[in-house]
Amino acid sequence: MVEDARAVAFENQNGIGVIRFQNPPLNIMTNRYVQEFQEALDWAEGTKDLKVIVLCNQGKCFGAGADVNDMKAYLESHTYVSVKMHNAITIADRLANLPVPVIGAIDGMALGGGFELALACDLRVISENGKVALTEINFDSFPGMGGVPRLIALVGYSRAMKMMLFAEELDAEAACREGVVNAVAHGETACELAMRWAAELNQKAKSGLTAVKKMAHCLQKKEQDYLYLFSQNLSREVAESGALHRQCEAFINRKKKIEK
Repeated sequence: MVEDARAVAFENQNGIGVIRFQNPPLNIMTNRYVQEFQEALDWAEGTKDLKVIVLCNQGKCFGAGADVNDMKAYLESHTYVSVKMHNAITIADRLANLPVPVIGAIDGMALGGGFELALACDLRVISENGKVALTEINFDSFPGMGGVPRLIALVGYSRAMKMMLFAEELDAEAACREGVVNAVAHGETACELAMRWAAELNQKAKSGLTAVKKMAHCLQKKEQDYLYLFSQNLSREVAESGALHRQCEAFINRKKKIEK
């Protein structure tokens, strides 16, 4: 169901599921984006002949994270935790728990929540001009979609802490060297490389692919409910501090001045 009008589109290419972010220029996680991503996940969970899924993007940015206007509205209506963060954690967890391997194809930037979605994939490839960062600390917040434990699992505690506390940005080569991504797409887009990997996996029996995925996730599943509750509690503390709301207002005001 690839349609130009959708923020998140999806289609079955002979056993390869393609989910594409197409909310240019930054693929911001608006309310509509989140709703349509939920629909894409419904489709992926219910399409039995898929063997592998590629998560990719149109344009220069895989995803720049949350919509600040939406975030401010949630904070003011006191639904930031119960709706906004609940939905954000849910889509990341559902993506991570899809029954088949998921390849995240990062063309351009993946920042904040966009990077957290990439971290929820089983494999990641990045374009030569790609960059990744967990930038939530700059908004007086934290990576609340599961990005903290997922990044620690990839690069270790101390390295992950430095990346998160300083909102450290990694270019493509550094991200590959650190183990954040599996490969850099040299001379092609990340999506093209991901589709080549997907085509190779598509030749294998689904029983083996799903068995590897289930085994790899068996330990993480034990911690999932606890991490969800803990993340919600931390999100509540962040919301009640008032700092995130002030950062949202400051960001919106700066944007208005630039647009005048």
